Amino acid sequence: MFRVSNDQMQGFADMARRAEHGRLMRRLREEQPELTLRMGPGGADELVTHIVARARAFGFEDPRAMDFCLDAVLVLGLEFDRDRRVPWAGANLAAEELALPRRLTNLRTGLDRYETAVMAARPAACTRLAALEPGALPDATQDADAFWRLVAEMWPELYAKQNKLYLNGLLRAANAVAEHYRTGPQGVAPACLAQLFMGVGCFADPQWRHVLSAVLEVSRVERAAKMFEVTRRWAASVAG
Repeated sequence: MFRVSNDQMQGFADMARRAEHGRLMRRLREEQPELTLRMGPGGADELVTHIVARARAFGFEDPRAMDFCLDAVLVLGLEFDRDRRVPWAGANLAAEELALPRRLTNLRTGLDRYETAVMAARPAACTRLAALEPGALPDATQDADAFWRLVAEMWPELYAKQNKLYLNGLLRAANAVAEHYRTGPQGVAPACLAQLFMGVGCFADPQWRHVLSAVLEVSRVERAAKMFEVTRRWAASVAG
């Protein structure tokens, strides 16, 4: 009787995973050629590796689930399942009581609605962000309310969907980024804007690393201003 050893089964599983990785890489190159070019082969491979690992952490092996994770990362950012802007994403991914087709349907519906309500307004919001002068950005550590009023003016569709808990959490995350880059408190508002517009986790995201890496190319005293500059420049490219 023919029997397949555990090692052979593991080999077949590894082959299937490499094939799925290759399929997502091809889709990324075909649908996002400019992004793939900017990230370079290493960045694109890293992004797909992350997407596959994140999907499998939730027990997803189905190609449809992998495709959703790719779409969600491209729209919402690297850590979309941990992003409280879109609580429905993490909740549905973790809903083990729901069958995979139902979870995917819920996730796709949520993503489509988010794109319609929020992402459709992002180019106009990016136009407003790109037009901001450096002196117009409030110090988020001293006057958080003024900072959030500015965000509401730039991207009201996004701001209207947030609650105070999320906004406070985002400022704490931005403060951690400022500490990491050693920008001082002046870097908190630019870091917060980068995460709002590019997605939570953007500073580690291969999609944006080529943009944000410029922050480390200047002296510490210039980093807060540089972070704001590169975020505005990115916004101008999105606005067209």
